[in-house]
Amino acid sequence: MAAGRVHERRAAIAVAALVSGFAVLHAVVAGLSWRSLRPDWGLDLAYFTQQVWNASQLRGFAQTLHWHESQSLLGNTHFNPIVLLGAPLQWVAPGLDSLLALQCLLVALGGVGAYRLARAHGAGPSLGVGACAAFLLQAPLWRVVQADVRPLVWSVPFLVLLAAALAEQRRREALVWALLACLCREELPVLVAALCLGHAAGRHPAFRRRRTIALSVGAASLGFLWLASTLRPASDTYIEPHMWLLEATGWGLDLPRAVGPEPVYVERFLPRMRWLLAWAFPVGFVAFLAPRMLVGAVPLLGYLLTTSVGWADWRGEGPHYTGPAVALVGAAAAAGLGWLAREQPTAPAPFTGPATGAPGRPRLAWGLLLAVLAIEGAQAVRAGATWLHEATAPARRGDPDVAAVRALVERIPAEAPAMADFTTVHLLVPRQVLYCYERDAMRGFDPATQEPLLPQRDVQPAWALVAERHADWLARSERNGLVERARAGEYVLLGPP
Repeated sequence: MAAGRVHERRAAIAVAALVSGFAVLHAVVAGLSWRSLRPDWGLDLAYFTQQVWNASQLRGFAQTLHWHESQSLLGNTHFNPIVLLGAPLQWVAPGLDSLLALQCLLVALGGVGAYRLARAHGAGPSLGVGACAAFLLQAPLWRVVQADVRPLVWSVPFLVLLAAALAEQRRREALVWALLACLCREELPVLVAALCLGHAAGRHPAFRRRRTIALSVGAASLGFLWLASTLRPASDTYIEPHMWLLEATGWGLDLPRAVGPEPVYVERFLPRMRWLLAWAFPVGFVAFLAPRMLVGAVPLLGYLLTTSVGWADWRGEGPHYTGPAVALVGAAAAAGLGWLAREQPTAPAPFTGPATGAPGRPRLAWGLLLAVLAIEGAQAVRAGATWLHEATAPARRGDPDVAAVRALVERIPAEAPAMADFTTVHLLVPRQVLYCYERDAMRGFDPATQEPLLPQRDVQPAWALVAERHADWLARSERNGLVERARAGEYVLLGPP
């Protein structure tokens, strides 16, 4: 008994070390990436940071980057109040670093859920630690956590911990994780309900309590979806059945114009399936040991495979769409390894049948785990040598061009309204008034002369950081009284005379 407790304690320490190591490593890499002017999508880095910073300053859930979104918590394109978790950190460390560090820590906590899932399905402490490591080493997980700040990615730990709480028959805890997941974005209640449906499967009397808990949590998530939709009648819900069916059959969201001569899934389904196989390798194949847990990912993957949303790419602004699916694939793999090993007697789990303590195959489970870890280790080394290396190189080597651009930013007063393009706008946060010219290029012409103007807002930008290749925006700034103050490489700093 005492030896077992020591083993448990050591396993807990190992999980804590893995979680901490993941969070610190990725927070450092993310910080170096934005300092190198190499973030995948600097616009959203600035967007969410400005929202959270304004909330921390008691200015509401406000942002000025997206002209098409109203300045309110419920009026945004997406329903993501979970980002308010970052507001207290802005009092201590305002800016991007604290928000990115929080995202990395949240995603790392998914490893705790993977450990619990493996143990709940029969794994011993050591195999549970291995399942945690396999979860955290998933290449897609590294990709989504590094891309930018996305509330959808914050759902990763909540979904995995929800699955663990359901497997352990902890109703109250499951409700907490389900609520937090639903606060991440509008489609999450659909995924939570699907995950609960998978957990509710099984007719044996031993599943009665587990089924009751899963169905109650699933019903609560759908009730939350109804409430959120009622509060936000103009919400942009991605998994919206009638729009999904229309787009999947060839009609775009901007009805009545068709996407093309064929439905989207005819044109893109097979290439996306091939990419999905590469994306899921190797953990995805182990996940099929617990297929019912993958039910939670079915609505999301079904949407992504049958619509035109751009996601099947390691680069650009799309990888975050797959974040919840990455979480559920990793969770299913952890549960599957535990079920295959069955090193310890367990209560009936939703994927193992009613047999309690049935003999397993621990050697096979360990063999699979070691193979997965070896492949993931090779993927991590390759990632570090390619896109992670490229994204962080300028900051690590002290690139003078990058330093010069940041020096331009430091010349802009902290409270001054400013404007930049999406490759540099993240350098200007936190700031109460911040514009991104790519978004504001949709409007802003003088009705008398038809000349393009600066963004037509209540507060006009007093400073602008514009790439020289964007000659139209240099001309706009100059026509509105700004003058060139300095240059660094291709970037021009404009300000008041």
